Amino acid sequence: MLIKSHSAFDYQQTRERLLKAISDNGLVLFGEFDHAKAAHNVGLTMPPTTVLVF
Repeated sequence: MLIKSHSAFDYQQTRERLLKAISDNGLVLFGEFDHAKAAHNVGLTMPPTTVLVF
């Protein structure tokens, strides 16, 4: 299932809060995919975009 949501916090705060919520609730983080970093690696730019698989 894919969940897309808006946050009142900036990107970094949102990511940190979500990672903490995953951990605090005993869930397992299987992967984190940083699409902005991947884009940068091939000479492209995009806003911070991360997929967390848990």
